[in-house]
Amino acid sequence: MISINLNNKENLKLTPIFVKNRIPYIRNENNGCITIALPEKRIPQYKILNKSAVEFSNLMDGTNTVQMILDLLAKKYGENHRTAITTDMGIVLSTF
Repeated sequence: MISINLNNKENLKLTPIFVKNRIPYIRNENNGCITIALPEKRIPQYKILNKSAVEFSNLMDGTNTVQMILDLLAKKYGENHRTAITTDMGIVLSTF
């Protein structure tokens, strides 16, 4: 797993892309989460993405920078949640 340091200003300029058609298995769960199989393993490695991770992945379309995604979510959920959002975003980016 690659660690993404979001305290590094250069990493905030990245424009991540979550390419759903490269994921061999995606299942929408009833609770708003999704289950995916990561494609790079010979034996699939399944991950469950919670609602926050799903929201991040939907915004990772190649047009939004990491900073833009963090700003959008901080505006939606409140600036007092920015640290938690940043931590969660780092985990999501490190997963893919």
